[in-house]
Amino acid sequence: MSCKNIMINSSSEPLPYTCSNKRFSTNINKGLNHSLYSNSRGSVFEEPLIDSNDHTLWLEYVIDKDGNDDIYWLMWYNSEGCPTIPMSAVFNTDDLGNMIKQLTKFIP
Repeated sequence: MSCKNIMINSSSEPLPYTCSNKRFSTNINKGLNHSLYSNSRGSVFEEPLIDSNDHTLWLEYVIDKDGNDDIYWLMWYNSEGCPTIPMSAVFNTDDLGNMIKQLTKFIP
């Protein structure tokens, strides 16, 4: 599958650093653009959580097509702004707080 099939289309052009699947999509009406990488909004932060030169990991605002608000996902993009995985693991702020708590215990 071409990554352009899982990007959000705007005026029939795929938007880099966006992802959409059957139920969820990057919320391009909220958040910040993907800094130097793209003008597409949806990022929680101005820079990626991880930058490994050819791939970046972003915390993004998400739209749930079933109506749930205030949810997020972690999304990997390649250097061209194509999502590397079309699947989604969405979470809310309570879940994020729990993840931070667990990760803090893990880090020596």
